[in-house]
Amino acid sequence: KLLNIDEESKFWTADSKNRICDVPGSWFCKGQYPPALTKVLLQKQDFSQLEDFNRKHVDLEYQEQYFENLNNPKKFLASPKLTERQDSESRYEMSNKNPTKAEIAAVNIIWSDTEETTLMWKIITSGDVQDLERSLQENPILAHLRSSDGRGPMFWAFEKRRQEMVKVLMKYGVSHSERDADGRTPVDFLDKEI
Repeated sequence: KLLNIDEESKFWTADSKNRICDVPGSWFCKGQYPPALTKVLLQKQDFSQLEDFNRKHVDLEYQEQYFENLNNPKKFLASPKLTERQDSESRYEMSNKNPTKAEIAAVNIIWSDTEETTLMWKIITSGDVQDLERSLQENPILAHLRSSDGRGPMFWAFEKRRQEMVKVLMKYGVSHSERDADGRTPVDFLDKEI
């Protein structure tokens, strides 16, 4: 039970004139706070939402690189680490070292259907864990690719219930909390009927 509710705020909230709705009388209305909370809201401090809320330090280099790649993905794709190729080989040419957070972030913002995403989908669908391991050892960034619907290897592994493949992808740092174009995470696909 809520105690000590400000009656003025209660009436302000109940008054339909104070609702900002998409159409008059609609159930879909943008939230807003009563004027009595203005003083409290002015004292708030926004937090940084970069992976871990409990961090004691900020990785400025990572953030700068991330936003640079976010603002200019073509520059990132033209970098020596990732080069487009004219032949049928992968356009993600990389050594077998693990990609940096910035490289992963830059690849994650580009959602497109490519030969690489099709290859990863086929490997996941086949269930061949050794083929997945082999492909990712040669080119670890492939684990982080996303198709045009925002899904990638982790989504497909969850959807096909490939537990061993999920473990391999997690070893390569693939998140299971990323969202696709419909706002679903890979874990959401566990509820889906096959």
